[in-house]
Parts: sequence; C-alpha cells; structure tokens
Amino acid sequence: MGIKDRLSFAAGCVALLLCAVNVAYAADAPSGGTPAAIPGTVLAEKYDTGGQGSAYNVASVNGTDNGYRPDGVDLQTTTATGGGNDMGWTAAGQWFKYTVNVATAGTYIVTFEVAAESAVSDAFHVSNSTGTNLSGPVAVPDTGGWQDWVTVTATVTLPAGTQTLTIDQDNGGWNIYSAAFVAATSSEAPYGGTPAPVPGTVDASNYDTGGQGIAYIVTSVNGTADSYRSDGVDLEVASDTTGGYDLGWTSAGQWFRYTVDVATAGVYNVTFRVAAPTAVTDGLHISNSSGTDLSGSVNIPETGGWGDWADVTATVTLPAGEQVLTVNQDNAGWNVNYLEFVPVETGGEEPYGGTPVVIPGTVLAENYDTGGQGAGYNVASVNGSDNSYRSDGVDLETTSAPGGGNDLGWTASGQWFKYSISVADAGKYTVSFEVAAPNAVTDAFHLSNSSGTNLTGSINVPATGGYQAWTTVTATVTLPAGEQVLTLNQDNGGWNIDDFAFSTGSGVTAGNVFAPFEYLGDLNDANQLPGILSGSGAKAVILAFLVPQSNECDLAWGGVNGALPDDTLGSTSVGTEIAALQAKGITVAISSGGAGGQDGSAYCSTAAETQALYQSVIDQYHVTWLDFDLENPQTSGQPARRAQALAALQKANPGLVISYTLPLGTGGLNNGDNGTTDLADAKSAGLNLNIVNGMAMDFGNEGADQATEAEEGTAAEEQQVKAAGLTSTIGITVLPGTSDDDPPVYFTLANATTVLNWAKANSYVTLLSFWELNRDNGGCPGSTTDEDTCSGVSQSNYEFSSIFDVF
Repeated sequence: MGIKDRLSFAAGCVALLLCAVNVAYAADAPSGGTPAAIPGTVLAEKYDTGGQGSAYNVASVNGTDNGYRPDGVDLQTTTATGGGNDMGWTAAGQWFKYTVNVATAGTYIVTFEVAAESAVSDAFHVSNSTGTNLSGPVAVPDTGGWQDWVTVTATVTLPAGTQTLTIDQDNGGWNIYSAAFVAATSSEAPYGGTPAPVPGTVDASNYDTGGQGIAYIVTSVNGTADSYRSDGVDLEVASDTTGGYDLGWTSAGQWFRYTVDVATAGVYNVTFRVAAPTAVTDGLHISNSSGTDLSGSVNIPETGGWGDWADVTATVTLPAGEQVLTVNQDNAGWNVNYLEFVPVETGGEEPYGGTPVVIPGTVLAENYDTGGQGAGYNVASVNGSDNSYRSDGVDLETTSAPGGGNDLGWTASGQWFKYSISVADAGKYTVSFEVAAPNAVTDAFHLSNSSGTNLTGSINVPATGGYQAWTTVTATVTLPAGEQVLTLNQDNGGWNIDDFAFSTGSGVTAGNVFAPFEYLGDLNDANQLPGILSGSGAKAVILAFLVPQSNECDLAWGGVNGALPDDTLGSTSVGTEIAALQAKGITVAISSGGAGGQDGSAYCSTAAETQALYQSVIDQYHVTWLDFDLENPQTSGQPARRAQALAALQKANPGLVISYTLPLGTGGLNNGDNGTTDLADAKSAGLNLNIVNGMAMDFGNEGADQATEAEEGTAAEEQQVKAAGLTSTIGITVLPGTSDDDPPVYFTLANATTVLNWAKANSYVTLLSFWELNRDNGGCPGSTTDEDTCSGVSQSNYEFSSIFDVF
C-alpha cells in the first residue's frame, strides 16, 4: 500500500484511535533513515518510524501541525529558536523511541529544551532498549507557558554504536523540543589545578572543571562574559569593587563545586558576597561531598540590584585537608561574587568594636561579641536580611526602631548572644528592652552572667502588633563593678530586639532616685534638654506636661502645635532628645496633667480608650515610667476610669512604673479627688501605684520652716497610703526658692539638705524631686514672686540639684 493509500485509509477511519494504531510500518526505523549522531542534538519531532506500539505509544492522537510527517502525532509548530515542531500533549505512560549512533562509549550530559505552564515533578526519563532507566527522573520547571522554553539536564551512560533510546513520559503537562547530548569530562579537578586555600577567598567563577553533571549542574547555559574560561557558564563581569566575574542566572536545583584545601580543622565563618534586587529566602546552602548540609539555609537580602553588593555570613565546620564543597542554589534570584572563609576562634570572644559597653548605657542588639558560633553566639540556623553591618552578622535586619540600624530577629529557643559590658558602679540597675512581636511570647528571654546565673528572671514580650512595632519591657539586675559578659538567652522564639538600656532606674525598682521636673513649655527648642540634664547631674528627669488638646482624647506637649505623634519643639523632635538621654543612661519619665491641664482620662470616654492613648506614648518614646500630676477638678468617673486604664496598661507592659503626683498639706493628701479618692480607685482597679509623690510646697504658713512642713506632710501621706491598702513608696517634690504665697515663703538650700537627710532616714521615701530644673539657678536673688526661670535665692547654678543628686 503506497503513501496515498495509507493516508486514504487513515482518513477513512476518521478519528478512530483503533484505526490509527493499526497504521504501522513494517518495523521501527530511524526518522529519515539515518540514526541521530551522538554527540549531537536529537529533535523531538524526529521520533522513529513504525507507528503506534512500535515507534511510539500514545493514548490519543493530537497535534495541530502534523504535516511535517505522515505518521505525526502530538506535534505542533514551535516558537523555539530552532523552529519546526515541538512535541506536546504529554501524558503518563506514553513514550517515543529514537534511534541514535553513539560515537564513543561514555557518560553524556543530556540537555532537554522544555516548556510548561506549571512545574512537573518526575516528568520523564530516558531508557534503553532493555528498559533500563538511564537518566533517573527528570523534572520540568514552570517556564511560564507552553512556548516559553528553558533547558533541564540529566546524565546518561551509553555504549558505542547504533542503539534505541526511549523518552518515557511519566507525568503529563509539558512540551519538549530537543535533547542535546554532550560528552561529560571524565573527572573533576580544581580550577587552575590547585585547590583554593581555606582560610581564604574562593572566587565563585573558579568552580571546578569537569563540566555539566560533574563540576556543576545548570538547567540552561547563560552568561555574558564566558571568555574567562572555556567551560564557563552563568558568568558575567562583576560590578563589585573587587572586580573579576560573578556567577548569576541562579535557579533552584543548580549547583557548583569547589575543591578547597583546609589548613586547620575547625569552625569557619563563610561570608558570601551577593547581590539581589529582591530578598530571597533560603537562597543557598553549602554541602560537603557526602551531601551533608554544612551551613543551613542562607537567606539573601535585597541589596538594591544585580550589581549592588552586600555580605551575608554562615558558619561551617570543616575537617583539615583537601575536600570538595558544593554551593547549592535552593531558590533563584541572586548573584554571587566570592566566598570568604575566616576561622572562628572559639574561646576567643571579644567585645564588638574592641571596647565593652559602659553601664549605665545602652547595648545595641546587633553589637553582640565577636568570636562566632559557639563563642559570641549560638544559633540553630543563619538568617538575616541586612548582614552588611558586620562580617559575622547573623539574624540581623534593618530596623524601624527610633535608633535605626539593625535589630536582631529570628529568635528561637536555645539560641543565645553574648555582650561584653563595663559596669561603672556595683548596684541594682533597671534594664529596658526594646522589643517587638506580632503575638505575645511568655518566657521569651532572660539575661544571665558568665556563670550562667539568671539575673532577670523570665521576661515576657507582649503583642506589639508586628515585628517592627516597638515597645519596652523592663527588668531589674544586680551587677558587680567592672568588665563582665552578659548573655541574652532566647527561651522561646517569635520576637525581635533592638537594644537594651541599663539605668539606675526609678526608685521603685532600683533604689532611691532624684528625678526633677522639666517643663518643656519653658524651652525654645527640645535640643536644650541634654545640656540642662548634663548641668544638673541628674540621672533621671520627669518631663512635663502632656495634656489633651481642645477637649479631645489626645495628648500634646506644651509649646508644640499639634497632638502626638507631632512633637517637634523648635528645630528638634522631643523623641530624638529623649532617645539621646536614654542612650546616656538617664531615666526619662513623662508626666500628664499639671496645674493648668488634665490627663487624657478626662476626655477619653472609656478605660480602653485611655489605655490605648497612653500605650501610644510608651510606643513613641519607649519610656518605662508614667507620672500623673493631678491638681485640677476631675470629671465624673475620671479617677476610676484612669486607674482601670493604667492597671491594664501595666499588665500589657511588664515593669511599667506609675506615679501619682498630688497636692500635699502638712496633714497629708486631700480627702477626695486629687488625693485619697485616687488612692482608693487605684486599689479597687488593681493598679500597682508605684509612687505617691506629694507636692510639698505652698503650705501657706507664714514663718514656718519649709523643711519641717514637708516632713510632716510626707509622714501623714505615708499613713494614708497604708490605710488605702497600697504598697506604694513615697516621693517628695519641693519648690526651690520662692513660693507663690503672699508674703513670700522660701525653700532654702539649707531646707534641701534637711529634707535630703530626712528622706534618707525614712526608707519609704524613694523619690526626691523639685519643680523645676529651669528654676535651679541664682538669676533673680531676692525675688518675692514665683518665677519660672530662677529660684529667688542666692545660689550657684544647679545647686539644689547637687544637694539632691546624692539621694
């Protein structure tokens, strides 16, 4: 039967598969009569002749461009570079045979040009005439569409001579255009003939020789600067300062091998010089010749672009001697220029930057000690998206915290980081940790000393709203003087930390404290604050006042034209200056209310609204002490509403100190609002009112000794606090110099010394204060009126401060 007759017969069968499968040649034969040469390229359309069951097996006859050959099935016009037809309509169990002639027995790399709308695992394999699987399963990636072409590779070992190979379709959903066979080099060798020394730098372009399947595996051959080496793939001229060539076109499943010679067995930090336009999670890992993962998953940060370079670091443990390391590409989207191996001197821990952090002061989380894994830190895996800050950086990322820089994340149970500090004076310190977490974490971490003693107890991290929504939690530690190492132990994961600041704290948690008031409304610019505190020598300050604007549930600073978060006073943000004070170890408290204003509870309709308002203050300024100066008539239910809000606020912010500053007479606090009623409501709400601070001023008794009246009023106040069932300590706030009584009454320098000595003799007094720092100078001696800017008595600058400083 001639060709026309066979075609006529086939057409007569219409679309019956039964007819189609019986259209067969006498025997299987190569397409075109000549076996395809190997090495060489076999086109998918040139499967053998012989028809169904002989040259191929298909479940159905498809194809949209079968004019190429009379027995064509599953062929279509292709957009692949070579043109012609590709084979599609793949399905599990189908197969196509190809007769080939292998010039030389050996191992061959087969590069298949394929396309798929979605990834297909175990798509196909190559077998010989006995049915032996030569290639193992070959996966087809998601290429973007049926005509979007990429290459995938496999390795086969073939005898010499004419033979039949079968492409077995194990799962459907992909197209194939061709299979190119290239002889594999017989053995792997280091590039240049000499292993790269470790410690040292290994250029990514100097992967081993041996070719595809031996020195590297790539799914496609790319590169724009392959003249560097004859078997170069995926190389381009590097824009890095070091020059040379980088390796790009990364893709999941690709790998490159490097022969190295390790001088000394041990732990090494490996710094990868990488670039990526977007961050890549689990970008790569290093394995040894047995396939063991040495580095763990290494994340690639967003560097800004393919030519913008940054460092990421992992840790590997290597034996001594010559060995092969493999850089495995686990996810695509990054370039690498080199790998630098530096030994980790275990036991050689040192403070970051060479100098321990001075305490009081702030320890930045990213400045953990040097020494690497097992010495400066212990981590289960190396993460981080902004490790350019330091060569051995792990778990660091760019932070949105006010101080900027990096925070430390990827917390996990059992991890730890060490920090070298130098403590100026032995004693008790308040530690304020700046933390963030999307969900609350119980027993998140603790600080320990070099002997492993838990100094802080378990510290909980509240839900802050996200990994970059920051708040402060506090703890108390007792430290000896001198240089020492503290360990930040991660007991449970799920939180970030930016820094932890050590201060002598509020008197409630760390002994007695002198904390004068400073009224921001008296300042032209917030940048005056550091100079004032420096001159006074005070280690704590109460900034006044936050008050609602226009009878709204909001808060604003005096002198600032707008409610929080607006806080620019003059040229400077109040927050910037608060952060600067805190960095110097100065405790900052924020006071609401005052003689001319209310606290937020006056205009917030519920306790929850009031709580949220003051949480925003904590979040903006990272303070651990809020004061409420209560002097004005209060609205109905306000004392109870405020107490309920503050009790909930304390629960959400462990360690938060709350103080009430209240008018004081010689007989103690007022009976009622702005006095004993506020104490009763605090008790009822379960508020831990840490300090009840009496305003020991304006007693109105002409000729009376101001120190004596302050002592009498404070003693009576302490009894009232006890009677209310509270455990609050007591504060004394005086008015240095002239009071606003007529005739004038003076609180003198001698009175200050008397009150200091009395406070030191009565342990229930933990706070000394005065109104305000701007008055602490002799700029108006003899004045008979209450001044905001001077005391009215003869004194040197900050002389009242110098007396109370010793408290």
